[in-house]
Amino acid sequence: MRLIENIYGNTKMYVDEEDIRANWIENRLGTQPEKVSLLKNICLKESICNFYDLGANYGEFSTSLCANVDNVFAFEPNPSVFNCLQKTSVEFYNNIHPFQKAVDILTSEKDFYFNSRYSGGGRLERWQWQDQRYKQFNESKYYHSTKVSCIRFADFFREHNKNQSCLIKIDIEGLELKIVEDLMFELETLDKWFIYFEAND
Repeated sequence: MRLIENIYGNTKMYVDEEDIRANWIENRLGTQPEKVSLLKNICLKESICNFYDLGANYGEFSTSLCANVDNVFAFEPNPSVFNCLQKTSVEFYNNIHPFQKAVDILTSEKDFYFNSRYSGGGRLERWQWQDQRYKQFNESKYYHSTKVSCIRFADFFREHNKNQSCLIKIDIEGLELKIVEDLMFELETLDKWFIYFEAND
C-alpha cells in the first residue's frame, strides 16, 4: 500500500502499488479529470448534501467531492482496494463513509470476481480483462473471487438520505440501469437529485 498525493490538485489516497490502475492514477494524478470536474461543479452549484459513490475504487470521486458535500457514502467490494479506501477515509476524510459491499437490487451474498493486477473490472460475474497492453496479467492466477455482501441500494438510500439533495455516481460494471430503475420510487419524494452512471453493453 502506498500513499499518493495531489490527485486533482488537492486530494490524497492510498493505493495498492501492485495494481496497474493505481499506477495510472499516480502517474496521471487522477484518471477521471473531466468527470470529477463535472460532478464537483454540480455539487457546488446545486448545494448537494450527500454523494453516493457506487463502485468507488480507491476513491478518486469520493476524495475529490467530499469537501463540497456533507456526507460521502462509498461502496467498494474489492477487498484490497477497500482496505486502501478505508485507510484513506480514516486518516484524511471524516465525512467519507466506506462500505465493503456490492450494491444490487436485492440483499444477498454473492461471489465477487476480480483481477489482482487490475482493480477496474471487478464484478458479480466472471470476466476477462481485454486490454492487450497488459495481456500477461490475463492468466488464471491473477483472477480471484471472494464472497461479498450485497445490499439493496434503494433500502440503504431510504435509510440514509433523509430527503436531502443528492448526487449518485454508479460505475458497477453492468448493473447501473437496474439500480436506477429500483431507486426511482425513492427519488420521487426528493426536490433535487442527480445520477451519473457509466453505460456498458
